[in-house]
Amino acid sequence: MTKKTSKDSDNSVSSETKKKFSWGLSRQQKFIFGIALLFFSIALLLSFISYFVTGFNDQNIVSELSNRNAKAENWLGKFGAYLGHFFMYEGFGIASFIFIRTFFLTGAYLVLDMPLGKLKRSFFWDF
Repeated sequence: MTKKTSKDSDNSVSSETKKKFSWGLSRQQKFIFGIALLFFSIALLLSFISYFVTGFNDQNIVSELSNRNAKAENWLGKFGAYLGHFFMYEGFGIASFIFIRTFFLTGAYLVLDMPLGKLKRSFFWDF
């Protein structure tokens, strides 16, 4: 007498236990990414404002970022001098302030877990 084996029941159990892969971010990941965007937008704001005050003095330091003895007068140091020079001098100029608003709003929407529909509308009118 032979035993009956059922492979159908084994396959159905294993397929149910598999997790579905998702590209979406979890709530914690959204919160951390949002906080990072908020900090980055504040860093951009400080470096842009400081660039208007001390940008002329920091122009030669940007090319010497690896030099430890060089002192930047930007409020955020060499990092701020580089950001200000990159966005203001080499990039979009005063229009770079729109990036601050965009990063800040995106970070706030992610931290507060708000629906991103209104954010898309804001992007449309910003750019």
